[in-house]
Amino acid sequence: MTELLKHLQAVEVVRNRISHTLFLGSPESQMWKLKWGAKRKTGNKPILEYTSLEEIEQAGEQVYGAFSELCEFTQTLQKLGILKIELVQGTGRERC
Repeated sequence: MTELLKHLQAVEVVRNRISHTLFLGSPESQMWKLKWGAKRKTGNKPILEYTSLEEIEQAGEQVYGAFSELCEFTQTLQKLGILKIELVQGTGRERC
């Protein structure tokens, strides 16, 4: 469980980076990511960096992998009778 929690915390950083970033351009040409950097000394500053569709897809796969691990863990707890709640089922890839 400790390893799962560490992994979920690491993936949360990836998820937040994707969720709180504005992506510009198109996969066929150059892509940019615009995010805001907040520093105590300098305040909020926009940060513009190159990115790629592959980088975004890789982040999505990391988040999906962590979700799958969490689903497996909760299903194991249910089978052992430790977890008594019923999981909400998704409709597709995100389904536990």
